[in-house]
Amino acid sequence: MRSNCLITRYPIVFLHGSKSIFHFKNYWNEIPEYLRSYGYDAHELFANWRGPQPTRIKQFKDQMQPLIAKWNRVHIIAHSLGTLNALEIGQDLNNQIASLTVICPPFGGSPFAELGFPYLTSKGASKVVL
Repeated sequence: MRSNCLITRYPIVFLHGSKSIFHFKNYWNEIPEYLRSYGYDAHELFANWRGPQPTRIKQFKDQMQPLIAKWNRVHIIAHSLGTLNALEIGQDLNNQIASLTVICPPFGGSPFAELGFPYLTSKGASKVVL
């Protein structure tokens, strides 16, 4: 990959799911670091690895606010439980989500899996990737 070949307009934030002993310390396997090494504005956000969802959502949102204040929008990449948190955050932040990419959502395969996505795209998300 060439340096700065695909720079995004907005920062990329990574939201983790529930952590396990297999990836407790390095959840995203250095992907955010790799992207930063090529000039991307990538941020790995941290929240309680388990516990009340409102607490996790607040922790993620609090870390996003400075980025949104500076750039107005963010790209979200979320995994597992983080995908549910991302959908809730997207409802609160409306058009401040440039895109949402979900990886292994816990609702995969459910007929209700895409219920939150029309709301996000109607509020300005340019793309939702399953």
